[in-house]
Amino acid sequence: MVFENDVHFTKTIDVSDYKMDFTGPNHDTSNILTYNVALIVPPEHEGEVTIYPHDSVALNVYFKDVILDYAQGFFGQELFMFGPQTQELQILEDLQLNKLSLGESEIKLHITNTYGVDVNTQLLDLIATNTHTQESILLESDLLNTDLWIGRAQETNVYDSIIPYEASFDFSQSNLAEMISILPDKLNFFLNIETNVGADSTETNDFVYLNKPMSVQLQAKVNGGVSFDHLFQSAQMQWNGQGLNLEKIESGHLKLIFDNAMPFSFIMNLYLENEEKEIIDTLVFERNITAGIIGNENFVVESTRSYEEIPINESLKNSLAETKYSTYDLWISSANGEQIQIHKNNYLQFKVIGDFTYLMEQ
Repeated sequence: MVFENDVHFTKTIDVSDYKMDFTGPNHDTSNILTYNVALIVPPEHEGEVTIYPHDSVALNVYFKDVILDYAQGFFGQELFMFGPQTQELQILEDLQLNKLSLGESEIKLHITNTYGVDVNTQLLDLIATNTHTQESILLESDLLNTDLWIGRAQETNVYDSIIPYEASFDFSQSNLAEMISILPDKLNFFLNIETNVGADSTETNDFVYLNKPMSVQLQAKVNGGVSFDHLFQSAQMQWNGQGLNLEKIESGHLKLIFDNAMPFSFIMNLYLENEEKEIIDTLVFERNITAGIIGNENFVVESTRSYEEIPINESLKNSLAETKYSTYDLWISSANGEQIQIHKNNYLQFKVIGDFTYLMEQ
């Protein structure tokens, strides 16, 4: 699995002393500003118009809010210090965690440098926080306060085409797996970035494309899978059964269908709520939903289907007539308590259908 989130740093650079070259990336094109000047006598003017030698027309041409989509030159040797910086993450952010354990893991910080500038990075501090559980873990690693060198991207002979520099740093021998295990939604860090470590060795060939930002990824290859134990999730949905003619229903059932292709078993509560979002009835309580069928490599090989039939009675009909929302609570656990593999094709599908007998009016 790859946990990726945009990381934004802001640095303003004064380009007033730079040369603006409008001849294109290959210096073989030209930009021409064309203008026409028309001298028009206003229709309402009566009589002749006299032009004197001292009369003149002045045109001032200037650029405003110039956006550089490409820049080239020597950008200098600078040290940027960031921190304390806070970065929000979106790793299962709706889930409130009781326990997550990782199996044997390979964890790497992968950086794709799309800039024509080599950089030296020092990660001084990193704290992961889960604001739902109020847990925080400080990174412990030999790579802290260590120079992490990242080479420069290379240009090709084609405009807007580059060969990025890929750098990968192994954090397996750290407590980063423990940090991931709390499913953090915030990272706090201190970071130093030094550009052009080789001084002017790039010979003015630094470059940057505005549309090619640097990419930072935290890659976690969990060889043994992950394990959840009573992970909790709750959500509210609009109820779409308002078109049902309850007065004409003589008997029947609400059928709840669960198709589970997730490597988790679920315990579900499902409530009906009125317009004020107050619970007025309970459809299911502590209903167990069986996990998908797990194969030899801890992947789901087949989904499971389970049903819940709820008889329609007068009390439920009254509740359904008032229902505007439904809320479910889920407690999630790994199948058989084992380490499992999560795949993008895993899903849990939940449907409510009706099987009714209607009164026929003569």
